[in-house]
Order: sequence, then structure tokens, then C-alpha cells
Amino acid sequence: MKNFFLIQLVLVQFIFANQGWSNKKKFQKATKPKSAISQKKDVKPRVEPGVLPLLGAVLPGIIYPAGHLVMGDFSGHKKIIAVKGTGLLFLIGGALPIFLTNASPKVIHLPVYSLLAGFGLFTGATLADIYGSVFAGNPLGKPEYIPDSYQLKLGHIYLKDYHLAADNFLMAAGRINFGRFQIRSTFSKAIPHNTNWLESRFSWRFWGPLEKIKTVSGSFLDLATGIYYKHFGEEKFTNLGLELLVVLRYDLIRFHQTLRGAFVQYEGGLLYRLTGYEAVVDDVFSDSEFMPLSRLTFGLYLGRGVTRGELALYYDHRHDNELAGTSLGSMGDGVIGHFGLKAFYYFTENWGCGLDLAAGSVYRSLFSLSYRGKK
Repeated sequence: MKNFFLIQLVLVQFIFANQGWSNKKKFQKATKPKSAISQKKDVKPRVEPGVLPLLGAVLPGIIYPAGHLVMGDFSGHKKIIAVKGTGLLFLIGGALPIFLTNASPKVIHLPVYSLLAGFGLFTGATLADIYGSVFAGNPLGKPEYIPDSYQLKLGHIYLKDYHLAADNFLMAAGRINFGRFQIRSTFSKAIPHNTNWLESRFSWRFWGPLEKIKTVSGSFLDLATGIYYKHFGEEKFTNLGLELLVVLRYDLIRFHQTLRGAFVQYEGGLLYRLTGYEAVVDDVFSDSEFMPLSRLTFGLYLGRGVTRGELALYYDHRHDNELAGTSLGSMGDGVIGHFGLKAFYYFTENWGCGLDLAAGSVYRSLFSLSYRGKK
């Protein structure tokens, strides 16, 4: 019996000894430093952002953006090339139906969305590569701020348009937020002509920054509807428009770390426009049409906190406003839309200014002074 108890004691000690050895191995495995292979993910680019990566992004950038490749950021390079390739597929998918049907009005609207999405992805990939090659790790600004409750704006618009009598406009605009709901309106008055424009938009924010709540991200998703009334006195016609839009902004830091401080924004939807003529034109008193809407923006944040702003390049496909489509010297509404550069900056907590330069069938400049506040 004594030998039996001795055998049991030895077995118990053996089991606990093995358990301790097993736990020791697990502890050693858990605390073991990363291998050289696993640490490669944390290695910084071989070349800092600068001239060489910028040349790699710009020179072959239209076809093959190589800025991140020159920096040694292979993960970022693969992502950008993937977006570039996806954009090319959308471009082909949108262009083929338009080409095969000779741009038939019956089928052109849906392929246009694919064409524009492809254009946005294709060009956006190159712009992202250029941005990352210059500002990676050192962005000019961050979207860290507390959204305001309302904004008031006064400005001046200059139009270089040979078809309209009016070329100088005074502009007044306002925006107010009620939680997720936002209302904005703009009134423009030609001086000294009888041309008046009134535009309003109502939007609901499904996701993104809300008033009085500090945010570290500028990404958002809005559903908006708008209406406008534009009367052209000397030309004797009036436009009335009703639109439905989805507005999406995406901070590119979610895509890749080197793109911190940059964003892309897409506005897409459909417009119904009614045009009324005060004088009879070919026995037609009015006409109406549907138009696809699409606006593509690539921008970057400036500053942070209270003193902040944005700088952005955009392409707008809408053909119903004064800019219409790029005419390329034809003095009329071109097939493609218009391009622009937009910026604003708040120098204090309340006061800021903005500039919007655009070119389509005409040239337009807009300078504004803004005041913002909280309820």
C-alpha cells in the first residue's frame, strides 16, 4: 500500500512538472520578440517623400503611378494600382455602350455614371500617389474640429460669358444645422441686370460629423434634395430645377497611412429641369429634360482645430448651370463638364474666406467672406 501511494505521488509531481513546462513554453512564445520577417511590416519607406517619389508619381503617373513604389511603400503602391485598374474597367464599361449606340439619348444616362466613376478612380489614383509622394507623414491639416451650427456668407461672382448680358453678381448664402438635418440657400443678384438666382438644398446626414460634437474624421454620407429658380431677364427665359443627390466623403487615411490629411468626395444623382421662355422660340414655350449629376472632388485639409480649411480640385458633370460643359473653343456647351479649384480657410474661430475658380463653357470666379457660429 505504501508503494502504491509513492507511485501516485510521483505521478502527480510528474503531471504538475509537465504542466509548468508547458506554461513556461507558452510564456516564452508569447513574449518572444518579433522575427525579422514579421517586423518588415513596420519598416519605413526606403526613400522619404520628396523629389524622387514625386517624379515617379508625375512622369508615368497618368498610366502607371509609381511614387509609392519609389518610396519603397509596396503596400500603398499595390492599392493605388488596384484602384487605377478598377477605374479603367469602369471607363471601358461606360464607353462601350455609348460608342456602340452612337450616344443614343435612350441609353446614354446609365453608362455616363460608369464612365464618370471610372474617370474619378483612374485620375484619383494618380492624385493620391502624387499627394502621398509629397506629404506622406506630414499632412498640411487634419479634420479634427467641432462642426459649427450655422454659417453666413457674402461674396462676389464674376462670369466671363459672351452669351449672357450679366457678368457681375452679388451673392448671399446661409447654412444651418439641426442635428442630422441641414438647410442651405444661396441668392445671387446680377448688377445691374435683371438676372436673379435662388438655390436651396435640404440634406440628411446618415453618417459623419454632427454639430457641437468633436470629430477626428471628415468622412460622411448625406442624402440631399435641392431646388433652384434662375431667371435671366435680358435673355427672357427661366430655369426651374429639382434634384436628388447622394453625397459621400471618404478620408483617405482609411485607405492608406501615407494619404493622411487627404479626402475624396462624390456627389451623384439626377436632375429634372424645366425651362420657360418669355418669347416664343420656334413655337416652343417651354421644354423639360432629365440630366445625370456627378461631381468628383480630390482635396486636402488645411490647418487643424479652430483655424482650419480645405483645398480641393473638382470635376462637375452638370450642364444645367452657368458653367455647363467645357467648350474647347466652340463657344457652346461641351460634352464633358467643367473643372474647378476651390479653397476656404477660417483664420479665427468665426471668420474665414473662400475662393472658387472654375472653367467650362465660361470662366467663373467666386470670392466670399464667411461667418460661422454655434447655437
